[in-house]
Amino acid sequence: MPTPRLYHHGNLRQTLLNAAVQLAEEVGTEHLSLREVARRVGVAPSAPYRHFASRKALLTAVAEEATERLRIGMVTGVAAHRQQGLAQLQALGEAYLDWAEHHPMHFRVVSARDQIDYAAAVGMAQRHQELRAMTVQAITLAQQQGAAPPVDPQTLAVLARATVYGLARMQTDGHFAQWGVDPATGWQSARDLLGVFMGLLAQSGEAGQ
Repeated sequence: MPTPRLYHHGNLRQTLLNAAVQLAEEVGTEHLSLREVARRVGVAPSAPYRHFASRKALLTAVAEEATERLRIGMVTGVAAHRQQGLAQLQALGEAYLDWAEHHPMHFRVVSARDQIDYAAAVGMAQRHQELRAMTVQAITLAQQQGAAPPVDPQTLAVLARATVYGLARMQTDGHFAQWGVDPATGWQSARDLLGVFMGLLAQSGEAGQ
């Protein structure tokens, strides 16, 4: 086997992250190794350790990058609906589904808490806190506008996240087919079901007035 050509240019850390995502898509996060990532990038087996102390550290960095992509999408979605709380909440849900659809391995890595060191991922925790706050703020505004039921906003925020996470998980894991949903149109079905959830929130809000 030829000796790998050492990597002499560019951002090695980012290149390793990109290679890790590609490898994980092929073999799964549980079979990812720093040695194989190094081989694919074309660097010495020891090179990744300059940036990541372990396989878990590498996956944690992937998860942090993934969470930042999710945050950007959600912030963009909310910005388009500054005056309507329910529209903000739906935009947050749609941004989550878009992220899970177009970055499936990022979604899987973030979901696999046993594969990452969440306690050490300070930036990731801060981003999640920001996203939770955005969700609670959207729900609170929707309640003030009579478009959501008078339930504790934190409780509704958990329910909203569980809904979009569950929809993304069902499509990603192939569970929709068991419920009569065509996997080929699964992501659109997930968005349609999100719309049903939003409609139920709105009806409950109107009933509570």
